[in-house]
Amino acid sequence: MNLYAKSDPVIACSGPSNVNSAIGIIRLSGFSNLTLIQPYISKDISKITPRYMHKLDLLDDTKVVDNIMLCFYEAPNSYNGENIIELFVHGNKINIRNIIDLFKKDGVFRDAAPGEFTMRAFRNKKLNLSQVEGLDLLLNANSGIALKQGLELLHGDLNKKYLEIYSTFIELKSSLELMIDFSEDYGEEEVLRLFRRKLNDLLDQSNYLYERTKCDSSALLSPSILLIGETNAGKSTFFNNFLNDSRSIVSCTEGTTRDYISELINVDGNDYRIIDTAGLRNTNDQIELEGIKRTIELIEGSFFNILVVNPSSSKTDLVEVKDVEFDLVVVTRGDLLSEIVKFSLNNLKIKYKDVLYVNQEVFGSIGAKNSGSIGAKNSGSIGAENSGSIGAENSGSIGADTQDDLREVFLAGVPKIKSDIMGVKETIDHVKNLISEKYNKGIQANPILIERHKVVISNIYTAIHKYNAACSQEKDIGILSSELCAIENNFAELIGIITPDDVLNSIFDNFCIGK
Repeated sequence: MNLYAKSDPVIACSGPSNVNSAIGIIRLSGFSNLTLIQPYISKDISKITPRYMHKLDLLDDTKVVDNIMLCFYEAPNSYNGENIIELFVHGNKINIRNIIDLFKKDGVFRDAAPGEFTMRAFRNKKLNLSQVEGLDLLLNANSGIALKQGLELLHGDLNKKYLEIYSTFIELKSSLELMIDFSEDYGEEEVLRLFRRKLNDLLDQSNYLYERTKCDSSALLSPSILLIGETNAGKSTFFNNFLNDSRSIVSCTEGTTRDYISELINVDGNDYRIIDTAGLRNTNDQIELEGIKRTIELIEGSFFNILVVNPSSSKTDLVEVKDVEFDLVVVTRGDLLSEIVKFSLNNLKIKYKDVLYVNQEVFGSIGAKNSGSIGAKNSGSIGAENSGSIGAENSGSIGADTQDDLREVFLAGVPKIKSDIMGVKETIDHVKNLISEKYNKGIQANPILIERHKVVISNIYTAIHKYNAACSQEKDIGILSSELCAIENNFAELIGIITPDDVLNSIFDNFCIGK
C-alpha cells in the first residue's frame, strides 16, 4: 500500500489506450496548482475556469503536439478531492502514449497505479468502501446483474440498505443506553419496549440481507455455458453452430479437442462464455488426459451445463460426471430413429433437467462408422405408408399409424421432453431460452454478489441472533451493553468505516489504470 499512500502528481489514460478511437481521455491529479501545467498548454492558466471546457493547443516547448479540450476540477470539489485535469485528445493510441510521455519526461508526473485515482477518493472520504467495491463491480461486470448491483452500491438501493441497518444498530445502542441512564425518567416498560422494537427491526434487516447472500452468485457474475460429453458426440459442431462460425475443429477422429476452447456470446443482453471441452473417454494419451481433467474442473463453476450425447455410440457409464445435474441433455442425430429406440438416457445413470433431440443438419456427419447414413440398414425406410418398417433387425416393427404415435415410441424411456426433433435455428433459440430462464430465475433472489459483503453480513446475522438469544437470558444491562458494543465492528466493516488493508489491496489491484 506504500504507492497508494502517496499524493504526488500522477497521470493515466482513463479510456481505451490499446486501440484507436475518436477521443482519448487523459487524467492528471495530485498537482498543487495550475502553474505546473502552464508549460504544456497554449492558454494563459489564469483564464482557466473550473468545470468549463477550454479548447487549446498542447505544447512540447513551442511545438504543437495536439489540439485538445481541457477541463479543470478544483480541489476539494473533484472526484477524488484533489486538483484534477482531464485532457480530451485525439484517440490514436500512439498520440495518447506520446502525450503521457510528454508530461512524464520532466519527472513531475508519474504513471498512476491501477485504481489510484479512486484510492485517493476513498482516502479523502469522497467514496466509502462499499461504493468503491460497487465501482469495481461496475467496471468489471460481465453480466447484467453485476452491472446493476455495481450501480446500486455506488449510488443506489443496496448501499442505502447497508446504511439503514447500521443506523438501526446505532438506534439499538441508544435505546440500551436509555435503559441504563434514563429508565426512571421515561419509565422502565417504555424503554424496554423501545429496545425490543429496535432489536426486532435489526433482526428483520439482518434476515433480509442474509437471505440475499445464500444463493451461489459466483456463476451469475461470470456465467459460462459448458458443453460436456464423450468424444465424437457433437460438442464442437454444437459449439460452432452456437457461434455461427467454424471456431472449433470438427472431425470424425475421436479426441480432436484436447483442451477447452471458449468464446464470448451475448444472450438477451448478458454476456456468457461458451466452452467446448475435451471429450470424456478412457485414454492413455497424457495431453488428452489433461484436457479431460480440465473439463472436470470447469464443471463446478459453470452456470449452465449441457451434456451432448450421440445415441449411436454413447456408453452407459459417465463416471467423471456422475455427481452433476445437467441443465440440458442434447441428443445428437435425433433423426436416426432406430438408434433412438434402442437408446435410453436412463442407462447413462445421470441427473438432468431437460432433454432435446436435434437432427442431422445441426450436427452434420458424426460418428460415420457407427451411425452410417440416415435410413440405411440400421434404420430401414421411414414413413413409406405413414409408418413403414423401422429398424426391423434391431428393434422390430413399429406399427405407428401417426407421427404422434411414432414420437411416443422412439421417446420411450425418456422422463420428459419439451420439443420435437429440431433444426439449427430452432435448437439454438430453444437453448438460449433455457439459459435466459435460468439466469432470470437466479437474479429474482436479488443476490448480493461481493464475497466480502456476504461474509460480513453472515457474521452480522449470526451475532445479532446470538445477541437476541442472550437478551432472553441475561438480565444485567451492563453485560448486554458490552456484548452489543463487541459486534459494532461488523457493521462498521460493512459500510467501510473500518477497512482491513488486505481488502484494500485486493480491490484496487483489480481496478483498471486511470480510474
